[in-house]
Amino acid sequence: MVTVTNAGTNVSRTLTTDSSGAFVAAALNPGTYVVRVDAQGFKVSVHQGVIVQVGIDARADVQLELGANSQSVTVTEAAPLVDTTSATVGGTLTNTQINDLPLNGRNFQNLVDLRPGVVIYPGGGPWQQSSNGQRPQNTAYFVDGLMDIDYSFGWTVMNTGTPITDAGSVLPLDAIAEFNVEQNPKSEYGWLSGEVINVGIRTGTNSVHGSAYAFGRDGSWDARNFFNQVPEPKPAVSLENWGASVGGPIVKNKLFYFAAFEERRDSLANSFSEGIPQTISVGNPATSIPDAEAALTAMNIPISPVSVKLLSLYPANTTSSPLLTFGFPNTDLTDNGIAKITYAINEHNTLNGMFFHSEYLGRGEDHPYVSPIFDVQIPMSVWVNTESWTWTPNSAIVNQLTFGMNRLTQTRHADTVPATSYGLDTGVTTVGGLPTINIAGFNSLGTSIISPIGDGPDPVYDGQDTVTYIRGNHTFKFGYEMSHISVDSCCQFFNRGDITFGGGGAFTGSSALEDFLAGTPSFALIGVGNGTRHLRTWYYAGFAQDDWRVTQKLTLNLGLRYEYFAPPTETSNLLGGFSPTAGLIQIGSNGFNQLFKPNRTDFSPRFGLAWDPTGRGTTAIRTGASLIWDHPNLEVLAGAGSIPTGFLLNGVPGGGTIANSSVVAFPTASDWNNVVFPNLNITPACTTASQCNITYVDPNLKFPYI
Repeated sequence: MVTVTNAGTNVSRTLTTDSSGAFVAAALNPGTYVVRVDAQGFKVSVHQGVIVQVGIDARADVQLELGANSQSVTVTEAAPLVDTTSATVGGTLTNTQINDLPLNGRNFQNLVDLRPGVVIYPGGGPWQQSSNGQRPQNTAYFVDGLMDIDYSFGWTVMNTGTPITDAGSVLPLDAIAEFNVEQNPKSEYGWLSGEVINVGIRTGTNSVHGSAYAFGRDGSWDARNFFNQVPEPKPAVSLENWGASVGGPIVKNKLFYFAAFEERRDSLANSFSEGIPQTISVGNPATSIPDAEAALTAMNIPISPVSVKLLSLYPANTTSSPLLTFGFPNTDLTDNGIAKITYAINEHNTLNGMFFHSEYLGRGEDHPYVSPIFDVQIPMSVWVNTESWTWTPNSAIVNQLTFGMNRLTQTRHADTVPATSYGLDTGVTTVGGLPTINIAGFNSLGTSIISPIGDGPDPVYDGQDTVTYIRGNHTFKFGYEMSHISVDSCCQFFNRGDITFGGGGAFTGSSALEDFLAGTPSFALIGVGNGTRHLRTWYYAGFAQDDWRVTQKLTLNLGLRYEYFAPPTETSNLLGGFSPTAGLIQIGSNGFNQLFKPNRTDFSPRFGLAWDPTGRGTTAIRTGASLIWDHPNLEVLAGAGSIPTGFLLNGVPGGGTIANSSVVAFPTASDWNNVVFPNLNITPACTTASQCNITYVDPNLKFPYI
C-alpha cells in the first residue's frame, strides 16, 4: 500500500502497487509530498520531500527492508533532478526561482528564454518569445491545465501585451506555483506547434502564508538616451508596482484558499526622431513653412487657410534641421486579482476553482505622433476562470474533468474631437477625429485608428476530460477536448480618411509641403461600410498516450492526437471568397457555405524514448519526434474573408452584402477647402479604370505543421 500525502495540505491518496511493484499517482496538485509504503513483513518506508512539478513526472523509487511493520525507515534524500521517464524537452521554474531571479517588469514571460530553444527578440516588447525559430503566436499557453490563448491574434490572455506595453494584464508572480516550458510534448497537448507553457497557480495550505511588496523606479539615475542630447530634457521615468498575497485553510485538511492582487502605475517617456516643418526661413521651401508660403505667393497660388490652421498642430521648430527628437509618455494603469479555492472532499474527490480578473487603461504612442492629442487610448478587460474535478475511484484509474473560459476585451481609441474643430471638413460624421494627413518627409497629423479594434465581449469556452489508467508497466492516458471560440474584430482603418500630399500637385516640381499649403492632395483613402466581424468556430481534439516502462531503465512515450479546427462562420454571413466562374461569392450563396474546406486528417503522432543507463536516476539519454499542427488566427481569416461582394463590378451589382473596403479618391483644392470626401453615399465600384484589390482564403487551405 502506498500513501501519497501533500505536506502542505495533509490531503492523501492511497494506492496499491501492481505485481511488479509499480505505482502511479496521477493528476496531483504541484507541491511537496510524502510517500509512505507499507508491506507485510517489511519496515514502513517514508520518503519525504518528493517534489511534484507542473507537467513533469516525479519518480520515487522505494526499497523496503525486512522487519516488523511497526518499524519505519525515513528517507530524506532529494529526488533525482534528471527526468528519466520522458523525452519532453524543457524545464520548470519554481515560485522561489521566479521571485529570486532578476525580472524586469515582474512579467514571468521574460524568464521563458532561460529554457533551451527559446529566445526573446532583440528589443523586447510584447509577444516576443520564439521557440526554435517559430513565430511568437505559435506558443501555446495553459493555466491550471486549460488553454489560455486569445484567438484573435494568437497571444496569451493573462499577461497579454498592448501596442504600448509588454504586459497589460499582469498575473502576480506570488500567485504562480511554477511554470513549465515543454517542447516535443506528449499527445495531451496541442493547439499550436511552438513550446507549451503550462502555468500552475498556487493553492492554500494548512498554514497561513502571505506576502506584501512594493517596487518603484524613477529616472533620476537613468542614463540619457543616445539620441536625447542636451539641452533637450531627459525623458521621465516612473514605474511602480505593489501588491500582496495570502493563502491558508478554511477547513483544516479539507478546504483551502489563495488570493493575490497586483497594481501597476507606469509612465515612460518616448524619444522619437520626427520630421517637423521648420517655422523659420532657411531658404528651402521643402522643409520651411515661411519659405514654402513665399514660393506659393510668388506664383500667385493661394494658400489654404485650412492648411495654415492645421500646421499649428506641429510643434515649433526653430532649428536648422527638420528633424527633432521628442515624444510623449506612455502611461499604464492596471489592477489585477486572482483567487483559488481547493476542496478535498475525500480521498477520492478533489475540486479546484480559479478566477482571474484584470482591468487596464493605457495611453501613449504606438507610433510617433506630433501632438499628445493623437495618442492612442487602450482600455482592456481580462477574465479567466477554470474549474476541475479529480476523481480517483481506485488505484488504477484517475479521471480529471476541467472546464473554463477566458475573455479578453481590448479596444483602441484616438482623438475623437470632430475634424471640423481643426478647420477641416472631411464629410465624415459617423466617427470623430482628424484623419491621417501624410506630408511626405514629415510625420503625419491625425491617426486612422478608431474604436473598436480588437476582441469583443464574447468569451472562449474550453472543456476537457482525461482518464489515466494504470495496467502493469503501462500508464495509459486518454482524453477529449472541445472549445467554442468567439472573436469580434474590426478590420477597417480608414473610416476617418487617409490623405497624402506627395509633391508635384501645386505646380510642376512642387514639394509636399508646398502641396499641403496649397491644399492639393495627391490622393486619399476613405473607408466605407461596416468592417466589424463576429467570427465563431469550434475546436475538437482527442488523444491517447501510453507511457510504457519497458524495463526499469527504459521508458517509451507513445502518443497519438487528433484535432479538428472547424472553418469559422460569421454571425451575419459577412465572409466571402472567389470563384473563377462565379467571381466574388459570399457565404450562403452559389453553393459557397464555408470559408475553406475542413481539414479532417490532422493526426498528430508523438514518440519519445528515455533511457537511464545507470539505473540511479543521475543520467538520461532521450530522443523523440512529433508532428504538431498549427491553426490560423481568426483575425487573419476575418480580414481575408472581407471581400466586397456588395460593390458594383463594372456597373453590375456583385450580388452580396459585403460593402466595406477602402476607396481611393483624388480630392481637389476645392474639396480640401470645403468637403474632402463629398460623395460618401455612393455605392463603391470596381471598374476596369478603378480596379479593386481583393484578398481571399484559399478554399483548399491546409494547416501548417511542424
